[in-house]
Amino acid sequence: MTSPDDAIAAAFAALDKTPPAADDVCLYRSGVLDSMELMQFLLEIELETGQRLDLPALVEGGVTLARVRAALPAEPQDGSRDGTAQA
Repeated sequence: MTSPDDAIAAAFAALDKTPPAADDVCLYRSGVLDSMELMQFLLEIELETGQRLDLPALVEGGVTLARVRAALPAEPQDGSRDGTAQA
């Protein structure tokens, strides 16, 4: 599984955008991303991490990098360190 920081970096790279310097900046209201870019950003995060984001909860308070990181688990959910646990 990709780490939250790596997923965020990959999502910004896919959009050819630069992340904001502060983690508490709303990506949409600040103009970092427009509405379509924001949805693509969130989709890229989901694709990179293999995790589904709770979009209604995430957008309720404004989408910031801090809130995106908090919405993603830091460790793989299968108990392995790299997401490749054997059954």
